[in-house]
Amino acid sequence: MPARLRRVWALLAVALFATALASPAAAHTDLVSSDPANGATLDTAPERITLKFGEAVLPSGAQIVAKSANGTKVDLGPAEVSGAKVTATWPADAADGAYRVSWRVAGEDGHPLEGAFGFTVKAAAPSASAAPEPITSASPVADTTEEAGSGVNLLLPALLVVALVGLGLFVWRSRAN
Repeated sequence: MPARLRRVWALLAVALFATALASPAAAHTDLVSSDPANGATLDTAPERITLKFGEAVLPSGAQIVAKSANGTKVDLGPAEVSGAKVTATWPADAADGAYRVSWRVAGEDGHPLEGAFGFTVKAAAPSASAAPEPITSASPVADTTEEAGSGVNLLLPALLVVALVGLGLFVWRSRAN
């Protein structure tokens, strides 16, 4: 194999290896804790719902929604964002019972994060839907089907490298003839 061809193949191997190692950033924030905690049974109603995240979240679009076990929406105060903490005031006149709290925020990178948890106030028997397992998902704002780290994110750079190497080989062979 001629030396020039070996260099082209070596360059191709290095380019493909570098592309394979490249991965998109997956630095999305996660919910660290909630107060009340998921599945908690409280003797008295909370004064507020507090969500703490691993990183700061954007103030715009933050939402906290609570519903009773029968689906009645609880009239919470507006979601207030302070860095990595989101709070909403719990109404003093809310009845005892099981509640499901759903929330949605956007991390500083713009990716939304949403989830839900449940808790019970006083001795009301919790229903299966009132204390679900935490549900979280992160997805881009514009395209909710793409996840960080998917193979689609590597496809374009790999195709670009292959096209450039193919073009280089074509030009090299043209000059050789």
